[in-house]
Amino acid sequence: MVRRVGVLLCGCGAYDGSDVQESVLLLLALARRGLRAVVVAPDVSQAEVVDHSTGETDEGAAPRRAFLEAARVSRGRIEAVSEITPSHLDALVIPGGVGVVRTLCLAGPGPLGGGPPLPEVASLLSALEERGAPIGVVGLAQVVLSRHRGEPLDPATLAVGAREVREDRKGLVLFTPGFMASESIAEAAEGIERLADALARKLGVVAG
Repeated sequence: MVRRVGVLLCGCGAYDGSDVQESVLLLLALARRGLRAVVVAPDVSQAEVVDHSTGETDEGAAPRRAFLEAARVSRGRIEAVSEITPSHLDALVIPGGVGVVRTLCLAGPGPLGGGPPLPEVASLLSALEERGAPIGVVGLAQVVLSRHRGEPLDPATLAVGAREVREDRKGLVLFTPGFMASESIAEAAEGIERLADALARKLGVVAG
């Protein structure tokens, strides 16, 4: 039986959407383990558009839709979060990036905003949690999950190495920091591969 893993994206670019390298590494890691990625994204405007060559906000840029930008990463294979049936997913993974917090959450105070996840994102997370389905988060995507749960970010999360995977007490949340802990794509890839291994085991799939 093929296991279907949702991959929640929100744009194309680490500073204003999903981190492209973390997303592609994740998609590759899932495919290598026989897990079918189902890419989903909210159909909302990104919070801002950033020039990735400078890291500065492009104030004159036209608004971009998170769904359409995410489709660049998935080569067009994508579904809207509001239209996905949670019971059709066996697990969910959210790659990181600054834009993940800005776009997947409602506006609030602070540089990354302080609001809870978008209603459709919260609904998807709640449905998976109620079933005890595993959820994987990479880097700053942990902030989205923490806000959904109404919990502060665990300081221990910041101490996890790029090659490591950390599980919560119930073993239902898998975390690896990706580029939040290292600028090395090789180290980020190792952590994401290990997350995919752990996810495959939880889903009853032989890893590797």
